[in-house]
Amino acid sequence: MKPYKRLIIIGIVLIPFLAFIPIRAYRTQSFTPEVLQEKLAQEGCFYSSAEDCYQISDVDFGRELSETVVDLGLDEWYTEKKTNTIQDLNGESNYTIADPLIVSVFDAKYLLSLSLSNYKCYQIGFSSSFIYDSKTAYLYDNIMEYDDACTYFYNLYDEFVVSYGEPDVRDFPVDLNEITLEDFTDGNSYYPVVYAYWVTGEEGQQSVLHLSARPFYTKDTESNQVLDLSVYINVGQEIEGISIDDLT
Repeated sequence: MKPYKRLIIIGIVLIPFLAFIPIRAYRTQSFTPEVLQEKLAQEGCFYSSAEDCYQISDVDFGRELSETVVDLGLDEWYTEKKTNTIQDLNGESNYTIADPLIVSVFDAKYLLSLSLSNYKCYQIGFSSSFIYDSKTAYLYDNIMEYDDACTYFYNLYDEFVVSYGEPDVRDFPVDLNEITLEDFTDGNSYYPVVYAYWVTGEEGQQSVLHLSARPFYTKDTESNQVLDLSVYINVGQEIEGISIDDLT
């Protein structure tokens, strides 16, 4: 997966979607993204048979940020002032907005990210961390034991296969359930990732749905190292300046 060129900061420190690090959110969110959550609650929500592409219902890629947030029902969150600020801050053509907006979907809570090229959205992402700490529950983390989080991911993958068929690429080099703390013998240098993605469309207009998971470790309230899991969902499309390599 490709790293993003630039991270934009809005309000509090924002976290890039593809950085594969655990995410915490500490402040109360007053806005509920009901329109987006309703779209994602639909069966096969990431595929349009009419367009034969991976997308979110009624959300076309390659549109300006202000248009995309309206399509997603997020204009109350991404106000005109905020979107203008994002564009004013941008000094490069491609960048990602990883705002602390929580979306409740797929029986979990995810953070939303939007990837832009020349102000036009080419990818929408969701990232979630599954943390087990019975004494200190972070506000927006999903509280779950590691093995249960792995089961959640594999069940989600199975649901994607039912909805979208077998993936075009599947790389599950490890069984996440078999990962132990002993595998992290060199600090943070070893984070095995498993992923699958689905591709459709003609060259230059191909769209991609990407699902992945990566374990990490943290310390619980008693300073014991514990395994946790992050899960990521990307859906995007090639537009001018963005190739299939940028999406996979």
